[in-house]
Amino acid sequence: MGELRVGDRVFDERGQPCDVTWVSPVWRDRPCYSVRTDCGDEVVADRDHEWLVRLCGKREVYKIKETHTLCRKRSKRAMVRRAGGLELPAVELPIDPYLLGVWLGDGSSDSLRITSSLEDQPWLRGELERLGYRTGGTSVPTLFSVLGVRDKFVSLGLINDPHHNTYGRKHVPAIYMRGSREQRLSLLQGLVDTDGTVCRKRGQVTFCNTRIELAQAVRELARSLGVKAGWVEGRATLEGRDCGPVYRVSFYLAGAARMPRKADLCRDQYRTPHTYIEVTPTEPRDTVCIEVNSLSHLFLCGRSMTPTHNSTYGSVHFPAFFLAQKRGLRVIGASNTADLAYSFSRKVRLLVQQKADLLGYDLGREAEELWTTTNDGEYKAAGVGGVITGSRADLGIIDDPVKGRKDADSEVNQKAVWDWYWGDFHSRLKPGARQVLIMTRWAEGDLGGRLLEAEGDKWDILRLPAQAEDDDPLGRAPGEFLWSDDEYGFGAKLREDRESLIKAGRLRDWNALYQQRPTSEEGTYFKSEWLRPQAKVPDRARLRVYGASDYAVSEGKGDYTAHVVVGLDPEARLWLLDVWRQKAASDRWVEAFCDLVKRWKPIGWAEEGGQIKSGVGPFLVREMREREAFVARTQFPTRGDKSIRAQSIRGRMAMGGLYYDAAAPWRGDLEHEILGFPALKHDDQVDALGLAGQLLDTMVAGEAASGLKVLARDRWAAAFAKARQIDAAGTGWKAI
Repeated sequence: MGELRVGDRVFDERGQPCDVTWVSPVWRDRPCYSVRTDCGDEVVADRDHEWLVRLCGKREVYKIKETHTLCRKRSKRAMVRRAGGLELPAVELPIDPYLLGVWLGDGSSDSLRITSSLEDQPWLRGELERLGYRTGGTSVPTLFSVLGVRDKFVSLGLINDPHHNTYGRKHVPAIYMRGSREQRLSLLQGLVDTDGTVCRKRGQVTFCNTRIELAQAVRELARSLGVKAGWVEGRATLEGRDCGPVYRVSFYLAGAARMPRKADLCRDQYRTPHTYIEVTPTEPRDTVCIEVNSLSHLFLCGRSMTPTHNSTYGSVHFPAFFLAQKRGLRVIGASNTADLAYSFSRKVRLLVQQKADLLGYDLGREAEELWTTTNDGEYKAAGVGGVITGSRADLGIIDDPVKGRKDADSEVNQKAVWDWYWGDFHSRLKPGARQVLIMTRWAEGDLGGRLLEAEGDKWDILRLPAQAEDDDPLGRAPGEFLWSDDEYGFGAKLREDRESLIKAGRLRDWNALYQQRPTSEEGTYFKSEWLRPQAKVPDRARLRVYGASDYAVSEGKGDYTAHVVVGLDPEARLWLLDVWRQKAASDRWVEAFCDLVKRWKPIGWAEEGGQIKSGVGPFLVREMREREAFVARTQFPTRGDKSIRAQSIRGRMAMGGLYYDAAAPWRGDLEHEILGFPALKHDDQVDALGLAGQLLDTMVAGEAASGLKVLARDRWAAAFAKARQIDAAGTGWKAI
């Protein structure tokens, strides 16, 4: 690491090249730790160096941890996510990589003769000839020669050249280690085809060799292709005689062999594909830090190419910058625990040491809890609930005031954090002091939610949801995921996370952790137990289908148009079958309306009379006729506030619930809006459901409890019946 300079290139965790943008001075006698991987590699890291690791065996959650925190005893080893294969351009090579691999595995060190079994030799020679090389037999049946390429092997320092007194050795030239993926795979295939074995049962590839340099090259080749490679050292024996050390490299990779009998057995790894690390203290060393320009701030280190972290934080860079603005400034940095607050404190302090010339000040006192600067500045670190008395601040930073879901949902903990904020933290701020709150919005009643309710007009809010919504601060289109515009792959990962959480019934976690807009667990107007997502929706033929629309007829005012399609099954359960919701011009939502009518063929459709009379009605009718999207539309007058308008659908949901497809793409927005009603800004889906409820009240009649039809008495009918009896007896009607 100490040899790196600004402008040098390393690789990030995706295998993409990235640039070193900054290198620190050498820090003398820093506390260090040995970080050993299960691939047999070792890296010596500074105490405060960061790693992106997974500590829980059940949940795939990765967190940034400092090296010294990973040294603690725990039931599960820390896991580092497997890095992607190195993405490099093809290079011009003097020898085909496959031929080089074959020769390195079973070739003679002083000639181009290759050892091969009688069974494999015909295929192997045929493959080399297919690549354009000539082969010839020898007096030994298990040996054959490759003709016309000796000079190229000599030029790479691979075999001896007695005419020029040069001596070669078996090794992989550096140019081959950094070829394209296809070139590196071809090299590995040649090595495995000749000197590797493949387990028939598990498909694991093992390369065994007595040359450590060659075994290390195979391990690096496998890692550069994005697979985990294990390392074992042992002793080679022949007929009970010790023949020296032997090195085994094991890995899983479909396509690691080209020879058919081996290629058919190779497969990818599906268990523990990532790297486990073990951390132990070691003697103090001189260390350096680097920064890279990868999006994730991760770069690969060691022969096993383990991803490690180089991160920047609002809680680290900003306070260092703030203290440089003028003399005598004070900062308070708080977090959910004192340990985390001290961790941030150390990072800021280290940054000040590294950038002292740029910042214009240096450290004075260097304690973790309270340190000072040469320009009379001060930084105080404290955990939430900890003591801050005696310190006054021009800047207060709270980073993650709660540990996680359990604390965030606890009303006792919410109140404790709220009381600490006003009683301890806020009271220590100077008049005109700045505040920064960095947090995950776990619950509506968390610190951020309470501050927004109490003094929301005083705060500037920056919310970067994983999936873009309206008025996105980054300018993304609604529905677009973060980092979806490059090859980083994080956008696709977020999309997978959302689908997994929905399937697991954890949509609340998605809204809170990823979208930063928590919803009530229970709901207020609508209750969460009324929402009943299902794995399967009934067939259309078994349902009576209806529709409803809440139109946004005023374009450009930020309103949504929502169409909903509902159905009643034979048990009178209410199913939400489809939802269309967009901010769109009238031509677009009219087109969507016709699409839904033609697809679902509803019995009737509900809408508000005032909306449809505002000029869109004739256009809608014309489009329905042209597309033959026929349905009986019923207009309902706008009455009362939105809670009153939603009462009809609320009653149905309270009695029988609302059923819908658990995998529906609109599920997240729907549940968020329903459970947040009526406090949220947008309620168009609830309005449309309310109209559907009003339509169902008129379209579906009830039945008497007894099932008997009760008729009112008709006195005239009784009188004429009596007259008919008299006529039959021969008496006139006047005698009645």
